[in-house]
Amino acid sequence: MNAAKIFSHPIIGIFVTIVHLTACSLLIFHLVWCLNQAVDSENDNEKSAIKYPTILLGFVALCLVQIIMCLILIVGILKKNHHLMAPWIATTYISMVAVFFYTMVSISSSFINKQSLKQNIDRIRPGLIDFTIHICLFYPIYILYKSILVFRLKKEGLYQGSTPSIAHGDSELVDANEIY
Repeated sequence: MNAAKIFSHPIIGIFVTIVHLTACSLLIFHLVWCLNQAVDSENDNEKSAIKYPTILLGFVALCLVQIIMCLILIVGILKKNHHLMAPWIATTYISMVAVFFYTMVSISSSFINKQSLKQNIDRIRPGLIDFTIHICLFYPIYILYKSILVFRLKKEGLYQGSTPSIAHGDSELVDANEIY
């Protein structure tokens, strides 16, 4: 069974979305805890005391937006509506590109600054892990999105021809009628 057929099942898409929701929720709890610690601690430097909670609140807002996108994605998967899946795909893709560039900047700056190997690895590891997680979340949802798009186009009579599979160039994308 190829990857397109496996990831074209809505159950996989909902599972990936629930994993993403859980990660965002845990991150919000952690950020709120950090925010409480930042507000409770008294710093001598007032500028850093003001910047840190502001940055944390920005991250909390981004996590709340991601949670809303995940909920819209679940509705899109359940209703087989690719338009409702598109915002999640767009925001995740933008985030994935940003993490990629962050990782590339980290790699280049760590070698330019001539840090030790351990410092280089410690600086690069978070970006690589985050980028890998983004790919693991994005790929199954994108395959499901393409499958639902083909399903909707076939249902409306607008689909003509075959779409090559992302996983294997010689086979067709999974027939969405088999899935639903």
